Amino acid sequence: MKRWSFPYAILVGGAIAGALDITFAISFAVYNGLTPERLLQVVASGLLGSAAFSGGTLTAAVGLLCHFALSFVWMALFLLAARRAPALTARPLLSAALFGVLVFLAMRLVVLPLSAFPRPVTFQPLSTVLDLLSHVFLFGLPIVWATRKALGGGAHDASEMLFSYGTLQQPDVQKATFGRLLSGRPDSLPAYQLSMLAIDDPAVVETSGKTHHPIVSHTGSPTDAVTGSVLAITAEELRNSDRYEVAAYRRQRVRLASGTLAWAYVDARDAPTATP
Repeated sequence: MKRWSFPYAILVGGAIAGALDITFAISFAVYNGLTPERLLQVVASGLLGSAAFSGGTLTAAVGLLCHFALSFVWMALFLLAARRAPALTARPLLSAALFGVLVFLAMRLVVLPLSAFPRPVTFQPLSTVLDLLSHVFLFGLPIVWATRKALGGGAHDASEMLFSYGTLQQPDVQKATFGRLLSGRPDSLPAYQLSMLAIDDPAVVETSGKTHHPIVSHTGSPTDAVTGSVLAITAEELRNSDRYEVAAYRRQRVRLASGTLAWAYVDARDAPTATP
C-alpha cells in the first residue's frame, strides 16, 4: 500500500482529529445548555480575549479556525516525533493514550494560561474525564493512524533502527532486501573509520551491483566518524538485512552522533564494544 505524503497525512489526520474533538465539545456544551456558537467563542477567546463573546458568528468562525489550526500543529508534531522514534506507532492505543493526555495537559496548563483566555482554568470531574477520553480516542487515535499511514504502520511497524553507511541505502538494494523503499535521515557514527571490502558472494554482488562494499571498524578516536542514514525497519526486515550482509560483517548496537541507539554492521574482526 502506498504511503501517504507528510502534508497529506497532516491534512487528513489533523482534520479528522479536529472534527471529532470539536464535535464532542459542541455536543457536551449543548448538553450543558450552551449553543455551538458560544462554545466556539470560548475557543476564540484564547486569541481574542473577552471580545470573542460579543463578536457573534464571526468570532465563532475564528474559534473554529483556531481549533483546526491547533489540530494540524499537534498532528505535525506527533508525525515528526514518530519519524525520529518509530516505536511511537508500534502500539497505537498506548501512543494515542499518552499523546492524548499530553495534549490535554499542555492545553490546560500551558497554552490556555499563556493565551488571552479570560477565565481561570478549572478541572471539573465529569468534564475532565470526558475531555481526556476525547483527547485519547477522538483526537489521539486519528493522529496515530494518519502517522502510521505516512511512516508505514500496520504491516511495517518499524520497531528497529538501522544505521547504514553503504549499499543498504541504495533503492534497488532496499527493494530486493525489504520489498520496499525505506525512509531515512542523515546521521553519523563516531569513533569508527571506513574502508572497502571485496565481496565474493555472487548473490550479494548481483543485488548491489558492486564488487566492493564499505565496512567500518572501531577506532575509539573522537575525531573519526562515518556518515550514513538511519533507517526505520521491522524486526523481520532486520533479519532480512542479516541475510544480505556477508560473514565479514557483525551487527552491533551503536550510539550515533544524534544520540540515537541503532544497529550497525561493523567489521566482524572487531571485538564487541560497549554501547554508551
